[in-house]
Amino acid sequence: MADKDDYESSLTLRQMKIEDFEGFSRLYERCFPGMSPWEREHIESQIETFPEGQFVIEYEGSIV
Repeated sequence: MADKDDYESSLTLRQMKIEDFEGFSRLYERCFPGMSPWEREHIESQIETFPEGQFVIEYEGSIV
């Protein structure tokens, strides 16, 4: 049986960048079906205005 250490070693916490937009959008649509996802301009604005507060977590190269 896997324990938390197996997963933690594969997780990466990092600041979001605009290149994450597609992955972010896919995750948003999965988590909030029926809601309109943020537009690219919204993400660009958040990253520009509050760069220190925009994070993503990756697991095996995918945003989770």
